[in-house]
Formats: sequence, structure tokens, C-alpha cells
Amino acid sequence: MIQDIFPQKLHIEYIPATPGDESSILCFRARDVLVKTEEGNVCFPTYQECTSSASGRMSYIYLFRVDDMAYFLAMPGVGFHQSPEKDEGRDTDEHCDSIGSEPSDEADKAAIIPGYHYEDIQVFRNGTPRTKCFAGITAHHLYDWYRNHQYCGRCQNKFERDEKERMLHCKMCGNQLFPKICPAVIVGVTDGDHLLMTRYARSGYRLYSLVAGFIETGESAEDAVKREAMEETGLRVKNIRYYKSQPWGLTESLLMGFYADLDGNSSITVDTTELAEAKWVHRDDIQVEYDGFSLTNEMICYFRDGCVQGVRN
Repeated sequence: MIQDIFPQKLHIEYIPATPGDESSILCFRARDVLVKTEEGNVCFPTYQECTSSASGRMSYIYLFRVDDMAYFLAMPGVGFHQSPEKDEGRDTDEHCDSIGSEPSDEADKAAIIPGYHYEDIQVFRNGTPRTKCFAGITAHHLYDWYRNHQYCGRCQNKFERDEKERMLHCKMCGNQLFPKICPAVIVGVTDGDHLLMTRYARSGYRLYSLVAGFIETGESAEDAVKREAMEETGLRVKNIRYYKSQPWGLTESLLMGFYADLDGNSSITVDTTELAEAKWVHRDDIQVEYDGFSLTNEMICYFRDGCVQGVRN
């Protein structure tokens, strides 16, 4: 899967740091990321390239390291720790039409660093090297958190970044906020040699998937497996067993994969608000190729290859 980057290692712990010239800079505009792509290879701008462009004042927030490569997030400078002294004297409002600002239209999505352009973050799905794609997905998770939590939800005062840990705090009321991670389940429901496969109802998504959903407050992962299977397809499940997990920055989630056997009647009742289709597919008829990207894809292929034996009712 995308997070399997061994022998390289992600060091996610927060440290107070400033970027070096060769540090990788992640610049997002909603779901777009500033990249250079050559024959499928994804490249992020360096700090030197960012600061040499006419990009206005920016804040460079430390994200993580992959081995010795440090990654930083470029954000508008107002309200954050400012970029180094080379940007001093510039108008703090210059960033509004620059790196990291929100796109007003397609023209505004044009690159402001020569050779780079904005692409949808889906570029990470098929891009290489996988290490950079995983870094990009993880960075987008943190970008969304910083972008969506600029003000305290308790007193509406401006949040400030903590200097010692990845936390936002409010000096007015003392509120503290840490990055959000949403736990979710993916369920491979099996009936003998058949796997329950689904397609989401949302427009534009054509790939087959599995039963999935977020864990609700006060709910265990196993309870969520049962509830999601019933809500989406009207099926009861039993013999729930854990497979593996995956950090999924595209939805700020930690995905937990389970297989479960059908319990009783195999007739499907589709929740059309969630799914466009749900059907039983024999393992010999599964037309899915392993992509090394997502937990869902791996679980489907794992069943297809006979590594999971369902219980025929």
C-alpha cells in the first residue's frame, strides 16, 4: 500500500524547524497541489525555488521527515510564524494571489514557480516515487487541519501554533486543538467464494469498492462493521476478523480493514443514498488489478487470490 515505503521511514513527530534550501515544500489550494510531473514522476518545489519566486510572504510549517528529507507546508503568513528574514519588508497581503491561496477560477490555478503547475491530489494515486506520493497525501491531511482551524471554536479568537508540539492553542480561553484523525472501517463481506462488492453513488466514481464507513461516537470497530454492512446492503455478518490498517490522508482517516462472513440471508437491499450498486462476485470473476495504493484494492485482490476463505451459509 501507499504507506509501505520501507526501507525509507516516515518520521511524523513534530520538531521546531526552519527549512533548508533543499527542503521539499508542499503548496496546496484546496484539493490541488503544486507539482512538477515528468513521465509520471512527482516532484515538489524546494524552499530555494519558492523563496526565489515573487510569491509574497509565506509561513513554512514543519510537517515531517522521510529519512533525511524534511517536508514543510507553505501557508499564508498572517497569523503564523513568518518565513525567514529574506521576506521582511513585504506586504503581508501579497500572499492572497500566491502560493497556497485558494483558487478563484482555473486561471488562478496557474503555477507561480516556473516549471510547476497545480494538479488534483489524485495525481498521487498513480504517481512515482511512491515515497513522495505518500508524503503528499500525509501533507494534505495536515494542510486541511491547519486550513480549517484558524479560529477557536469556543471563543472565535485567532488560534496560534504551539512551538513545542503539533497543536493549536487559544490565548484567550485556553482551548487546545490537536490534528484530527477519523477512524473508519472497510469490510470484505464474504459468502464462500463470493465477495460483496459495491460502487459509491457519488458521481464520477466508477471503481468497485467494499462496504465502508466511519466509526460513530461510542462505537467499537466491530460494531461499526455490523452497522455499515446492514445500513448499506441489508446484510448481517459474523466471524469478524481484523486484516490491517492504513492511514488515509485524503479523508483525514485511519482505515481499519476487516473480513466478515455473511450471517443468514444473502439478498441485498442497497442504500441508494450511499451506493449505486452492490453485488456478490465470485473470486474467479473479480476484474481488479493490484495497484499497491489502497487498502480496499489490496483486500479485494487478497480475496481474489484465495487468501481469504469465506464460510458458505
